[in-house]
Amino acid sequence: IDTAADRDHGGKHRRIGEVSPQAVHGDLPCVDGDDLRLRRYTGPKCMVAGEQFGIGEPTGPEWTDLDAVKLIVVPGVAFDNKLNRMGRGRGFYDRLLKSTPNAIKVGVAYDFQVLSEIPVEDFDVKMDLVVSEQWSVASTKHYTLNTKH
Repeated sequence: IDTAADRDHGGKHRRIGEVSPQAVHGDLPCVDGDDLRLRRYTGPKCMVAGEQFGIGEPTGPEWTDLDAVKLIVVPGVAFDNKLNRMGRGRGFYDRLLKSTPNAIKVGVAYDFQVLSEIPVEDFDVKMDLVVSEQWSVASTKHYTLNTKH
């Protein structure tokens, strides 16, 4: 999956889609108008260019039980040490994150994307954890990720 951060990182490309399909299980976001929908990732062959940005999106079945989502890995333009995230300004991830109340929200960044402070709006959703190559900050909440059903 080619993310905007991947393309903007000095010409280097790091893609989740190059990871073995056996190593990645879950759902990935797909743009649907002004919202993100989650679809099952079954491997690199299920990926197609997305409707708005041309970023790879899976063609698997849509996941609609958003209360059951346990973990969301979230890209961003920038993050800060107060767990704030700056996206690209259209609110795609903020709307998805608000609809997944039980999910642990993990922001992922390169070191250069982690700043001491970023502007925040009332509708922005904080992360529970932010990690980069050499930096991390977590909320004071205690989380248990139970994968048994």
